[in-house]
Amino acid sequence: MSTSVIGPIITASSASVAKVFLIGLVGYLAVQYPKPSPFIPPSSVESLARMSFHLLLLPLFYETIASTVTLHDLNTLWFIPVGGIFVVGISYGTCTIMGKLFRLQIQSCEEQEQEKEQEEKKKKDVLTQGDYDALRIAASFPNVVSLPILIFPSLCEYEIVYTTFFGKDNKEDASRLEMIQSCTDTTNTMIFLYFFIWSLLFFMWGNFVLLRAVSSKTGERMEESSGNNDDDDEEFSDNAAAVNVNEDLNINTATHSNN
Repeated sequence: MSTSVIGPIITASSASVAKVFLIGLVGYLAVQYPKPSPFIPPSSVESLARMSFHLLLLPLFYETIASTVTLHDLNTLWFIPVGGIFVVGISYGTCTIMGKLFRLQIQSCEEQEQEKEQEEKKKKDVLTQGDYDALRIAASFPNVVSLPILIFPSLCEYEIVYTTFFGKDNKEDASRLEMIQSCTDTTNTMIFLYFFIWSLLFFMWGNFVLLRAVSSKTGERMEESSGNNDDDDEEFSDNAAAVNVNEDLNINTATHSNN
């Protein structure tokens, strides 16, 4: 690939990503400024994010998918789902290899039960198996949400991109707008196919692993809470016994004084 082609590609990619960062920067400034009463209160960010997802992003997904995906595209772009499986597998494998290279101490559930009586400091230095599994799933399934729909179609605004993705042979007869629309449709279809295999793998495998990690963590916390309650009960019993002894002493002292 010549230098004259690499330059426009880098420019198009940088400009498309910069748009996304600009949107994020505007949101960040709206939450932070003006002080002390920002334009968007931090307490309302979660509700606003949920509303925008259901009200804006979901219709965007359906609109782009419904207008672009065809059976012909599914036949010709079969390599996208296959590539998605490889991407998830490579991400999971990379995280596993990094854990081996950094020699993370992974503690199984059986080892946790055997070492419950160890010092609290030593327990914090060990990564549980559930945490390690959740870490690998998080690395394999990044939460990109709508970023591809924002970034990739905007790449089609650049000539070096839309001339490459134009699906017809008569490029000379097609207008710039037609080639941009064809490029946008192709990228949206590719995004849909990747997200389809992403969702399939996540809800068949990743979600199960995360729920199992949460379940093991919840069980561990319940055991710790039960242990703390036992300690509190013992302490309460000791205090009650001490109070009874003091009352007996006071009664005896008062009796001797009357005599």
